[in-house]
Amino acid sequence: MNKTLLLSFFTIAIFFQGCISVTKELPALTTYTLSLDQETPYHKTNLNQNVSITINEPKALSSVNTKLISYSKNFQNENYALSKWSDSPTKMLQNAMVQYLSNSDDFEFVSSSRLNLHTHYKILSELDSFEQKFIADKSYATLQIRVFLINSKELYSKQFQYTQECKESNAKGSVEALNVITNKFVRDLHIWIAKSLKE
Repeated sequence: MNKTLLLSFFTIAIFFQGCISVTKELPALTTYTLSLDQETPYHKTNLNQNVSITINEPKALSSVNTKLISYSKNFQNENYALSKWSDSPTKMLQNAMVQYLSNSDDFEFVSSSRLNLHTHYKILSELDSFEQKFIADKSYATLQIRVFLINSKELYSKQFQYTQECKESNAKGSVEALNVITNKFVRDLHIWIAKSLKE
């Protein structure tokens, strides 16, 4: 084997060895999801259990509805490089609404729009904010969603807006705070639906 060929093999070996070591040193990608607090008691609504509801997936701009965990700082929108959501925010919020209202035992049944079942009422919504915001030396999670409760004769609407200070100014802190306000939202949604249907 001549010296030129030997040198080429040696260079290639060093290159691939360097690539492998860099790959090994990269941190793993962390995936988060929204989860409901099972220990929180349900609000007593005394609703008629013959009512059924379909919950559609909320509508949102693509900049809001991303699996990347986002934050805004100095009027710039950024994403955490090694953290992501398990699903889009609109899908996770739809699942949280369906799960919470189903577990409340206040309804005949609660359906997602995928099943295409006939129900007495339908919930449509628009997600405007689902992110972490840095203000001065602190960060806050924000959730803003407009909800419509409709059937063929009635229309109710309400704007839900929440801000929660993050314990940590990173992706984990953002997720924990968004979980807190998502739990607040589904409880408030339940109370609002009950109040609307009793009017």
